Amino acid sequence: MKEISKEYLKIYRSVIIQLWVIAALCAAAFAVSGAFKGGRVWFAVIVCTAFGIFALTLTLIILIAPRRFEHRLKKGSKEVREEILEGKFAVLGARRFYENHLLYYSRRKINLVRYDEIECVEIKSIMKMELTLKAGNNGKEGERLVLPTNPDENSAVIAAAFKSKNPQIRFVINGKTIDNIDVKERKK
Repeated sequence: MKEISKEYLKIYRSVIIQLWVIAALCAAAFAVSGAFKGGRVWFAVIVCTAFGIFALTLTLIILIAPRRFEHRLKKGSKEVREEILEGKFAVLGARRFYENHLLYYSRRKINLVRYDEIECVEIKSIMKMELTLKAGNNGKEGERLVLPTNPDENSAVIAAAFKSKNPQIRFVINGKTIDNIDVKERKK
């Protein structure tokens, strides 16, 4: 679990730094402009406090996410817990492909999805894929989860990794369903 927490915090460390830099720049801008000395001090204090509270809230959400995931994992079945904590996995970007599960980080959360729950993988853009689940993590039919990608990652490689884990997954690229990604069509 420590390894997953380290990996997650490594990814979101820059977000925490950016939040606090923006809050500090806001306070510095008001201080340099003299807003803390005039008759409208309350405006500068309210804006700086709002930035500070926002930065603190997101920082706490990011720092608590690994603990929340660990708690969810403890509530899950023993097989899932053993697979995630002791099982072998392949790393592709910031994703871990286990035997039966995909673990990835998105929107300040650690997500764990079974391959057989995934109905469709849709490539939305260079930096975004979307997973449509059959029954959803919360029991919602057709729940959609965002799967972020980096510009230097090849979405086709990620799609092939999904196909190797569950051949039943549909793939959608630019709004078109790809029926068979195994067949290569070549012109002679």
